[in-house]
This record gives sequence, structure tokens and C-alpha cells, in this order.
Amino acid sequence: MRYTLSMLEKKLRVVKQIEGVPVVGACERCNKQFAADPHVIGQLAMAKRGIQEQFEVHDCKPIDSIQNALWTVRRATESACLQSSGDSSRSS
Repeated sequence: MRYTLSMLEKKLRVVKQIEGVPVVGACERCNKQFAADPHVIGQLAMAKRGIQEQFEVHDCKPIDSIQNALWTVRRATESACLQSSGDSSRSS
């Protein structure tokens, strides 16, 4: 049986942390992002809880295969650009 993205259960992934505290999370099924309240960014438990609560109540609309391909290419391109800019700053 082939599994498609729409068959996956929604899953929360932390996409940005500051000093080990999650500040942005994303749904792996639909890629919707959730930000921690700026007032709790230094507080690990409250930041996690805020992101988790937003994730649990969101209306997950799976992205289709074309959107998924575009998102994957964009993520890879951004990653390559960041690595390339990091390499050029070292050679200066």
C-alpha cells in the first residue's frame, strides 16, 4: 500500500528554538506554523504548551503533492543558501 501525505496523522515539529526553548512549531501534515507567545519565550514549559495548544486546535488541511514538492524545494534551497552564505563569511 502506498502512503500519501494526506494519510499521515498530523504531527508537531519544532522548527525554531532559542536557547533550547521552542519558539516556532509546524504541523508536518499541512505545514501550518505556530509561534510561542513572545512573553513566555524564556519559559520552556509555557512556550511548549502554547505551541501545542495552537497545534491541537488547528484545522489541518493536508497540502497536495505539488505544494509538498514546492515546499521541499524551497526548504532545500533556503538551506543551501544559508550554508553558502556561512561558507563565504568564513573565507572573508
